[in-house]
Amino acid sequence: MEFKHGQRVTAPQVMDIVREVLVGKVNQELVAALNRHGDVAVGVSGSDAGTIVAEQLASELGRVDSIVRVNADYLDSLMENEYIPVVATVAKA
Repeated sequence: MEFKHGQRVTAPQVMDIVREVLVGKVNQELVAALNRHGDVAVGVSGSDAGTIVAEQLASELGRVDSIVRVNADYLDSLMENEYIPVVATVAKA
């Protein structure tokens, strides 16, 4: 693992793996755990419907971004319909 200026460097191919794990595995497991208890949870990626928008911090850090905006409309609509959004922290850059 590489660090520059105290920040982790994340190469694009590593980000693909991180996305697969957070969205495809961890998020699904959390949703399943909530749903086993009678809740109606749905998995959401931060990149879905532009829910989380981020900008790259520095090109030398690769895919390390900083959140610039959260579009809560999508999450609000889910909650208004009694769904619990479980958001994987992968943003649309």
